[in-house]
Amino acid sequence: MFGGGLRHFIPQGQTGSVRTDNIDVLTNAAELGYTVSLDRASFDSILPVKGSFPVLGLYALSDLDFELDRNPATQPSLVEMAEKALGMLLDATKGTTTGFFIMIEGSRIDHAAHANDADTMMISVSDHECGGLTVGRGNGYIADYLWYPEVLDGVKSSTGVVSKTLRSYMGNPNQTEEYVAEVLATSLGIVDGTAEEMSAILVQMTSTNSTAEQYLTYQLSGMINTRALLGWTTYGHTAVDVNLYAYGTYSGMLRGNVENTEIGEFIVEALGLDLQDVVLDANL
Repeated sequence: MFGGGLRHFIPQGQTGSVRTDNIDVLTNAAELGYTVSLDRASFDSILPVKGSFPVLGLYALSDLDFELDRNPATQPSLVEMAEKALGMLLDATKGTTTGFFIMIEGSRIDHAAHANDADTMMISVSDHECGGLTVGRGNGYIADYLWYPEVLDGVKSSTGVVSKTLRSYMGNPNQTEEYVAEVLATSLGIVDGTAEEMSAILVQMTSTNSTAEQYLTYQLSGMINTRALLGWTTYGHTAVDVNLYAYGTYSGMLRGNVENTEIGEFIVEALGLDLQDVVLDANL
């Protein structure tokens, strides 16, 4: 297992933990024979050979960083984790008739869409559509059927990181607006913030409301979207169909409009599985 979420594995007394007990899952895992990896160096040292199993690699207290914000010296990428996992599984099954199952999820695409943050490329099979992204934005029934992708070229950090940066500012109050303008320019490529936009940012920077950081993230995303002429229908999920890509044996059976539950049924049929063999007795 590679990913983030370390805060769920450390006892409540440790910094950043969200557990409500003193169970140290990392220690338990090590006692069960897991290779526990918590930093870039230990990740790099894991070899794709049979003897490396099992592995528990956790590289962030909560979510892994967006690729835009990731420091490659301290945190492996999703691609690197996927390649290492595949290498280990391929080696472990080499020369046998045994296959393997692997799940690779780019869940932060979902988070970016919830924040209406357009600075992401999505090539995926997903469980739902999120945000309702549209090209062409306007007020009421009047819209300019244009969009300006070059606006996204100026974005160097995710809006979530920029929000944290702004809210952590402890400098001279008389220079706050200048500081905000500098952050917007260097991080988001925005140099034409309006008085209304700046005022809204300043309110959320100093707010003690528990949702202030989230609202500030939405405001920053909105500034990018209005300049790029990108529209969104919601900060939540939508009922819009998502793309499903498949190749290989029997993949033709997944052509057309497919209900999500039918994908699971296809896997069961294609692999000849008997799910009753893996269902636990409810009385156990």
